[in-house]
Amino acid sequence: TKTRMALTPAEAFDRYVRENSESVTRDGLRMPVYRGRQNLADLQREDLRPLLANLKSGFDEALARRKKVPEHLDDLPFYLDYIDSDFSNAVAFRDDTYAFIGITVPLVYDLLEICARLSEAEPIWRILGLENTQEQRKWLNVVLFQHLLSLVVTHEFTHHVHGHVLKHQSESNLFTEFTASNQSRNIERQAEEADADGYAAYHVLANFIDGDTRKNISAVLKLDGATPEVVDQVLFSCFVIVAGAFLFSRRPVDLTREDPWVFTHPPQAARLDYLMRHSILWCKENRPALVDWMTNERFQQIMRAVAEATWGINGGLNWDAQTTFFRSERGKEYFQELSRLIDAQKAALRASTDACV
Repeated sequence: TKTRMALTPAEAFDRYVRENSESVTRDGLRMPVYRGRQNLADLQREDLRPLLANLKSGFDEALARRKKVPEHLDDLPFYLDYIDSDFSNAVAFRDDTYAFIGITVPLVYDLLEICARLSEAEPIWRILGLENTQEQRKWLNVVLFQHLLSLVVTHEFTHHVHGHVLKHQSESNLFTEFTASNQSRNIERQAEEADADGYAAYHVLANFIDGDTRKNISAVLKLDGATPEVVDQVLFSCFVIVAGAFLFSRRPVDLTREDPWVFTHPPQAARLDYLMRHSILWCKENRPALVDWMTNERFQQIMRAVAEATWGINGGLNWDAQTTFFRSERGKEYFQELSRLIDAQKAALRASTDACV
């Protein structure tokens, strides 16, 4: 029998998921939410097997050669894989040897549907200023999916390197993107989620606008003849589109009946606001021209196009109740408290990493 120390990363991933999954009741039977590591050879959709294998390989390589920075805590070797489940989720967890990132197959399907809808939507094409042909729609679908999956993966990566997984391990062995019953529900936890959104935005924008991926995307979207400024605008717009679509696609919480202080995650409108604040901060530091270019009017135009393209995925509900709440005095108090806690957590992270140096 293999000892725990002798397990391969894939075996350790599978064992941890099996041993730590929550259960749900279906047809009177208790069943695990997560059944273990997903063997891609068992996927019903054969066309997805090579795609998911290539994506996993790319993420594992990127995580392995990431720059080590002093601000990161809990810096174990990373391993990413897919989880066999009926639920759409992304999960961060760790044992004594690896920092794991798990993506359930239903979440992959959800992301694929979002990006397929976006790539077929005429308003999205007008916003990006691209030629609307069948080949271009195919490649835009690929580019948007890369952006979106990178955002999800980097969000979970942040939960590791900012110490969130380690901090909450006594409460929950699986740190999930979407609400799970055994997770603490409070605004401190929400601040960690908003922090992960913001840090993920920094990484994704740096990778796609400033990194090696830029040249490949320019080629497939036929932007080779465009000015660098136009390429920046298209890539930044792609990021804003998928970030908005990801949040729009989730069923919105009703703040006329629920108190936002008690959730595990900020309401979608608050998450999008904070994510965009961090995106603009990245632009100020790296592409100042994008700050003035992404006007509020342009942003609202993008969000209308995104909402139209993804309408129905979230049950056909809108964010009106959230928007109304956040304009109220109590909504302003919530934002102030969330911002205060995010700043406090960042300061604590800096202090803890300084102490380790």
